[in-house]
Amino acid sequence: MLLYLQSSKLAMASSFTRMLGISQPQVSRGLKTLVECSLFKKEKIGKTWVYTIAKDKLALVQELTA
Repeated sequence: MLLYLQSSKLAMASSFTRMLGISQPQVSRGLKTLVECSLFKKEKIGKTWVYTIAKDKLALVQELTA
């Protein structure tokens, strides 16, 4: 999830289900954890929630994915 968001800048939960080949509830639990840890931010655009890497955590994410 970190690598995907690092390259795409934003994503919907459905993007992760397709990419990872896991169920939507599993993706939602993972995204919830990453949001609670403040690594990801979520924002509602229209009816869709989109996820981005938190700007203040970008250096940490780059270190984790290096």
